[in-house]
Amino acid sequence: MKKHLFGITLLSCLCAATQANAASNILVAYYSKTGNTQIVAQEIAQELKADIYEIKPASPYPADYHTTTEQAKEEIKNGIKPPLADALPNLSAYKVIFIGTPIWWGHIASPVRTFVTQGDFQGKTVIPFCTHGGSGIASSQNDIKTLATGANVLDGRCFYGSSATNSATDIEHWLKQLKLKGN
Repeated sequence: MKKHLFGITLLSCLCAATQANAASNILVAYYSKTGNTQIVAQEIAQELKADIYEIKPASPYPADYHTTTEQAKEEIKNGIKPPLADALPNLSAYKVIFIGTPIWWGHIASPVRTFVTQGDFQGKTVIPFCTHGGSGIASSQNDIKTLATGANVLDGRCFYGSSATNSATDIEHWLKQLKLKGN
């Protein structure tokens, strides 16, 4: 009887470890200035039981919207990649990496540019997602394809920023289409 219980306990532990390892194969990395991209990122991570990493610039952007947009415009124009506050996660632990960004002047946000440039995406499946105020996905997908050297970059998904809090159903359907979430 004790051997049988031990076997069941061991099997349960192995199954739990396998499930934990399966979840850790997916990372959701995102930058969010206003919180909209964060909402979408958290929903994706929750649905997939994925790890999550917030991309944070070492120096936060100004609180004033106009000042931030002017700074973002200059960074994009000049190819500036601001330093990040935290070290990148160990990307070698992941097979699939979602990258979330707000759309700034038709492109990925500068902190996301830093993240993608510093990371090793060789052999990874990268899935971009973005939030926007009317521009759609713009050039963000091409930005990521260009910068994530060696990655298989899938078609991304865009969410209207002010509707992010109501996007759970859209996210769930999208993940099912990607075959990353069961039916």
